[in-house]
This record gives sequence, structure tokens and C-alpha cells, in this order.
Amino acid sequence: MPLDQPYTVSLSLGLQGRCLIARLSGELDFNGTPMVRDRIARAIEAADPPLLIIDMADVTLCDSAGLSLFVSVHRSIKVLGGRLVVSGLHGRCLDVFTITGMTKLLDVRPTAETAIDELNS
Repeated sequence: MPLDQPYTVSLSLGLQGRCLIARLSGELDFNGTPMVRDRIARAIEAADPPLLIIDMADVTLCDSAGLSLFVSVHRSIKVLGGRLVVSGLHGRCLDVFTITGMTKLLDVRPTAETAIDELNS
């Protein structure tokens, strides 16, 4: 990516109990997806088993590259015996996840707090 094109998405990673929380904001599209994929991949390698929550509450757009990211992360975590939960889907992102069947493939919770409580219990 050229230096004058900033990422359209930002990612913050943190731990809460046994859960790794990836909070995304902005647009999860072709430009930012490789950065998110790389940072999440490195983070789940360190967890045993990885319990990952991807919080989408502040995401305004998710394109096909973003959907591909979720499929890839889901597969990686499943192989490691972990669990992926997606939280905070709303608006167009929720529509895209529903239409594509992603809400049937992935565990989806309304909020990150709900997911955290479930995975830490």
C-alpha cells in the first residue's frame, strides 16, 4: 500500500480474563484487512487455546476482504481448539453478515461484554 493511503480501519488488542479482544473501528476493507489479519494471527498464536472476540461495534463497512478475514480467522482458531465470537454487528455490517450466511458460520453476540462474560465463565 502506498504511504499516502492510510488504513481505513484501526485495531486495538487487549486481554480481559482469558479472552483476547480485537476492537475494530472504521471500514474493514481491502486496504486494512492485511494489517488486521497479521496482527490477529500473531495474537492467537500466543494463546492456548485462543478465545477471540472481534468487536465490530465501531465498524461502518465490511467488504468481501473483511468477510474473507473472518473465514480465515475462524478456520485458524478452530484448528487450534479455540473459539471466535463476533460482537457488535449493526447496520450494513449486520446485513452483509446475514445475507452471506456468516451469522450461521460464526458465533455472534450483541455486545463484547456479553461475549466476554460467556467465554470467561
